[in-house]
Amino acid sequence: NVKLHLSQLDYSELVLDFPEAVEFYVRLPDQWQVKATSSFTMHYTLYDQVEDSQLLGGYYAFDPPAVRIYVNDFMAATFNPVSGKDQYYTFDIPLQVTDRVNSNPSNEFSFRFEFVDEHDFYCGYVGLLTMHEDSFFNVNYDFMLPTLDLSRFPNPISQNSSLSEIIYFIVPDNFNGSDLSAAATTASIITKSTVSFATYKLVRESDRLGIPNKANIVVIGPPSRNAFLRDVLYRRSGTGIGMPSSLVSGNKIYVKSADRMLADNEGLIQLMPSIMDPHYS
Repeated sequence: NVKLHLSQLDYSELVLDFPEAVEFYVRLPDQWQVKATSSFTMHYTLYDQVEDSQLLGGYYAFDPPAVRIYVNDFMAATFNPVSGKDQYYTFDIPLQVTDRVNSNPSNEFSFRFEFVDEHDFYCGYVGLLTMHEDSFFNVNYDFMLPTLDLSRFPNPISQNSSLSEIIYFIVPDNFNGSDLSAAATTASIITKSTVSFATYKLVRESDRLGIPNKANIVVIGPPSRNAFLRDVLYRRSGTGIGMPSSLVSGNKIYVKSADRMLADNEGLIQLMPSIMDPHYS
């Protein structure tokens, strides 16, 4: 479970000056399967007034305007906001928008708040509704295992979401210009292909123990020069666990699909589960 405040999603206060609508957008991490028990809580302030001509005995001559809420164009809720400071309203996320197979494969959520009704400008109502930046999306989710498919790259190395993330690059201790170029090119591909706010950290192989266990990692360099890659390939060789290649004598890589050794002047990109935590790559 996590609570994502508007401020964390780079939104400040959202203001609806009746009649008006506002919306905001969030893309959740690729491996999060949102549950139907998720919700959104509005913290709002409403300043409003009604012209005397629209009051009968101190009461509205019509129903006061409501706020209609849509998530990914599905109606989520309708409510009449309460006048005054520090009001709260919570609504559930529609079940339909949590379906990753049919309706929401990219895990994107668009929230639209409509402060309008059929009276619009002619109803004698003046209302200013401010949704404060501590309003939050309460996300209940299952953290799924990664899909190891290069056609989806840079997923799962990057979660391609509106949230910040750190991606670690492990290079050989004796890294060279080609290693740095490979790291820079990979980081550039991730940046251009995702909406993520990613921070890239370059780590020497001998300093890898400082990397958290729960992290996505890009390993640069051949196993002959990168002991971490050598260790990973050694552990996975012969297990058949997410490995399109294996380590053989002389720190050479055997490519199973091609049924041959990888030449010294060739490169290979492969995805595999983390040896520390299979939920990471």
